[in-house]
Amino acid sequence: MTDPRALAQHDRASAGPPVHPLDRAAAAVADGLGLTSQDVVLHLGCGEGELTLALAGTVQGVIAMDASADVLARARATGDAAGIDTVTWIRGTHTDVPVLSRMLDGDPLGGVLVSGGVPMSDVPRLLAAVTGLLRPRGGVAFTGAAARDPRRSAELLAVNGFDTVPVPDDVDGVVVGVLR
Repeated sequence: MTDPRALAQHDRASAGPPVHPLDRAAAAVADGLGLTSQDVVLHLGCGEGELTLALAGTVQGVIAMDASADVLARARATGDAAGIDTVTWIRGTHTDVPVLSRMLDGDPLGGVLVSGGVPMSDVPRLLAAVTGLLRPRGGVAFTGAAARDPRRSAELLAVNGFDTVPVPDDVDGVVVGVLR
């Protein structure tokens, strides 16, 4: 007898053209955070921008931040080559988040993606800093390296005023929480 889970997985895989895992992750983040075309998102630890660029088409704009100038240059070049002009690339780290409020000029963020470069011991301070920048029911998504321990990520979100939102089973490495 065929395993029903295997059949369901086959049905999902056969439903159309293959979907890149980053597109699934971007969709899970956008759905989980309730992002719209009016939202601006902050992506901390954006790296070479793959997830940033996958998300850029669903929101008004993305502020992508990484500590490495070389990595940001590659990300910017990739975005330019793809004709994506809705990303602002900034060199910085999670400790620079409080300065962003001036850049936002009072406009709230729809969400914050944390992909790496934030020690777990700094997450509570980061969540406190971004809470004041988020719109009502805005949220935070841990992705990639930042979601290595999903249970711990969910606990940190919960104790800092966020409700965890389920993501699809076929999306690994994404933990999403929205403000209560």
